[in-house]
Amino acid sequence: MATIRDITEQKRIEERIKRSEARLTEAQGIAHIGSWEWDIASKNVRWSDELYRIFSMKPQEIGITYEGFLERVHPDDRDFVRQIMERALVDYKPFSFDHHIIQPGGTVRILHSQGRVIVDETGQPMRMVGTGQDITERKWEEEVLRKAHDELEVRVQERTAELIEISETLKAEITERTQIEESLQRSEERYRTLYEYNPSMYFTLDIEGNILSVNQFGTEQLGYTAEELVGESVLRVFYEDDKKAVLDQLALCLQNPGQVFRWEFRKTRKDGSVLWVKDAARTVQDVNGYAVVFITCHDITERKKAEESLRETAERLQSLSQRLAEVQEEERRRLVEVLHDNIGQNLTALSINLNIMHSFISPESAAKIEHRLKDSLQMVEETTVRIRDIMTALYPPVLNDYGLLATLRWFGEETATRTGLKVIVEGEELTTRLPLEMETALFRITQEAVNNVIKHACANCVRIKFENDSPIVRLTIADDGVGFDPASISTISMRQSWGLLIMHGRADAMGGRLHVNSAPGRGTKVIIEVGR
Repeated sequence: MATIRDITEQKRIEERIKRSEARLTEAQGIAHIGSWEWDIASKNVRWSDELYRIFSMKPQEIGITYEGFLERVHPDDRDFVRQIMERALVDYKPFSFDHHIIQPGGTVRILHSQGRVIVDETGQPMRMVGTGQDITERKWEEEVLRKAHDELEVRVQERTAELIEISETLKAEITERTQIEESLQRSEERYRTLYEYNPSMYFTLDIEGNILSVNQFGTEQLGYTAEELVGESVLRVFYEDDKKAVLDQLALCLQNPGQVFRWEFRKTRKDGSVLWVKDAARTVQDVNGYAVVFITCHDITERKKAEESLRETAERLQSLSQRLAEVQEEERRRLVEVLHDNIGQNLTALSINLNIMHSFISPESAAKIEHRLKDSLQMVEETTVRIRDIMTALYPPVLNDYGLLATLRWFGEETATRTGLKVIVEGEELTTRLPLEMETALFRITQEAVNNVIKHACANCVRIKFENDSPIVRLTIADDGVGFDPASISTISMRQSWGLLIMHGRADAMGGRLHVNSAPGRGTKVIIEVGR
């Protein structure tokens, strides 16, 4: 004897469940967002597969309780997370916060969590639902089927088996169908919660770039209703100057199904205001086998404003650094003029006067004061020499008269004579000299670099090389000293650190780039490149 039962309606319900679960899984996989549900009465906690993966756990490998979740929260954040959850059970307000979690093996990750409390008809808390997003890195992983889908299929199979066994009773068949419909309703409700209220804008486009769907958060952020956007070209919400680039990116996305594409463009709200967004898009097939483009969008306007502010600050600092260098050089020149015109001339006059006095001294007085007079003349001569050395150090006249390479050679010889350090200067004269301000800056950087070698490197030799690699010039100062680890720059002496900062500032001020290559025991190389 056989029993035949019409299961068309059941199959239709199962297909709706599959579509609902597939959309939910697709959204979670692309957005890298896990979901959770806490039944307050039973204390049971249900995690999505994506949330297990965020915690570096196999999906559904163990059951999760509320306390079990707290154990995976970093100890420094545990009380903070518990307070937020407990407060939500009192005021029923949605919550959103960032906290640290610890994966098996001790890896610490950062999770952005949010959720809300769902109350029953009497206003009592019934359950809590929410999402968790790994914001430590924004990597998109391949989507996997959620454990819930498998569990749902198992339940359907179990119910179907029961229906076959008790098919003689209509009451059992109706009860089973009711259970399946309720399960579908709960699944669709979870999907709507995750899709509509997730703090990311979700768009689904057809191959022509027309909007098939947009979530509630997306419409709220852009100031439209869903009815105003669905059926329209997605270009409607993009900034005019970005539309061509958007089309190019969508074309690439459609040509490479399954591959995730990321871009940053501007969107325009209904009121005309502009926001920056970071999009991630992938071409997939819908349940009917048609290609659609699924896009998630994150508002990065504040980040862009911060980047622009940093850029403007850097430009101001570069301008200030350039001006400071100019003022410093002007002050050096002024000081050289003062030393030459005032102190130098006074010393010359003093030497002349002392010589005149010496010539007028009588033989009787000469025996008494000649020694002191000669000593004074020698002191005047030594002081004059020292003043000239200071003037040369402040602003070498060879730089004005003969250019950078001649000045570097003079500086190398003077340094070798003064310190015993072997200094090799290489290079060829330029057909056309660099601007004096640039030559001065390059010379000052060389001075600072060589002084650092003398004070800190314990080197035997330093090599200064000037190269013309049109359209840039390159100056390299290399030593064979002890070197240092650039990663530990904060631990070196304050004077050496300031020296590096000053060199970087001078290079930036003339629009150049300065690189420092070094390693313990392998010497140090300072490279300056600047456009002519």
